[in-house]
Amino acid sequence: MRLFNTIVMMKRSLFAVIPCLLLVLSCSKQEGVGGQASANGRLLEHLFAGSLDQGTVGAQAKDVYIIYGTDEGIADDEVETGYNGNFSFDYLRPGSYTIYAYSDCWACPFGTDSVVKMEFEITSRKQELDLGSITVLNR
Repeated sequence: MRLFNTIVMMKRSLFAVIPCLLLVLSCSKQEGVGGQASANGRLLEHLFAGSLDQGTVGAQAKDVYIIYGTDEGIADDEVETGYNGNFSFDYLRPGSYTIYAYSDCWACPFGTDSVVKMEFEITSRKQELDLGSITVLNR
């Protein structure tokens, strides 16, 4: 009888542990904030005065947007560039991301902007990724 009670208790324990184990193993963290990685870059602005080319400078106080994952749609977050065009998205988890900024469009109707975007991947928990530069037009 004692052996039977021990077996019954072990089965009950096993039935309680298995669902908890499955729950823990099925959880996966998605892209977004909550991690320790960062992605840094510089937004450059190519300036024109009429048809006169004024050169390229760091875009000051411009918004850069980020989309977590592979969704095409509304931005999940945004940062403003510093005085030299530098920007940083911090506390990212490993995964896929898209950043974008708005640019004037020469071929579009007046007042319409185009989007300049860049996709990247965070592959490790503490990665510090240098995205380089993104250039937008300012007419």
